[in-house]
Amino acid sequence: GMKALRWLDLSHNRVGSLLEDSFPGLLGLHVLRLSHNALAGLRPRTFKDLHFLEELQLGHNRLRQLPEEAFAGLGQLEVLALNNNQLQELRPGGFLGLLNLAVLNLSSNCLRDLPERAFQGLAKLHSLHLEGGCLARLGPLAFAGLSGLRRLFLKGNSIGDVDERSLGGLAELLELDLTANQLTHLPGRLFQDLGRLEYLLLARNRLSALPVDALGPLQRTFWLDVSHNRLEALPAAALAPLSRLRFLSLRNNSLRTFAPQPPGLERLWLEGNPWDCGCALGALRAFALQQPSSVP
Repeated sequence: GMKALRWLDLSHNRVGSLLEDSFPGLLGLHVLRLSHNALAGLRPRTFKDLHFLEELQLGHNRLRQLPEEAFAGLGQLEVLALNNNQLQELRPGGFLGLLNLAVLNLSSNCLRDLPERAFQGLAKLHSLHLEGGCLARLGPLAFAGLSGLRRLFLKGNSIGDVDERSLGGLAELLELDLTANQLTHLPGRLFQDLGRLEYLLLARNRLSALPVDALGPLQRTFWLDVSHNRLEALPAAALAPLSRLRFLSLRNNSLRTFAPQPPGLERLWLEGNPWDCGCALGALRAFALQQPSSVP
């Protein structure tokens, strides 16, 4: 009977609401897909009987807020998709109980701010999607509790104000995507805890400088993209700590000169800058002649 059902796909219907006992007896359910419906809200404990659920798809609905205990009982859940809704706020502790959650997709919502402890209890989360939203700022400890996070996607928001403690505690982070925001500067201690970071994507912001100390902790970073910004200078000291840097994009900035620093650089993208072709570019010319494959 229904107890043996493992996969239930109700997507692309007109489901407008769920009752607290919408899923009685579905004890063996592993995957529940409710995306592309008309859900405007969730009741607390709607999914409380689905103890073995591993994937819950709620994207492309009309959800405006998440009640307390919205996800009570889902201790085995690994994937939760809430993308393309109308969420405007997250409550502190709103995801408590999701002890095994690995992927959380909140992209394409209207979140303006992330309260402290919004992601409390998600110690096993490794990928957090917040792309294409309305975030304007990252406050202190915005991601507190995400001690296992590997990938953080913040592309395409309006982030201009970043607290230097906002990325605190993300010691396992490997990839940080802040592309297409409104960053004008980087606080000196922003990357303090990101000693394992490999990919740092800062393209399409409004950065006019990279502070000399900002990149200091990033000793494992091998991919750095700061293209399409307003950089006017890049002091050698700013890149000096990046001993593992292999790929560096400086396209479409306002650089007039640049001396390649990191010894192991494999690719360097430079087009779209107003270079001053005097003596100061000598080091760059020598680098390009020595490693023609590195400078396309």
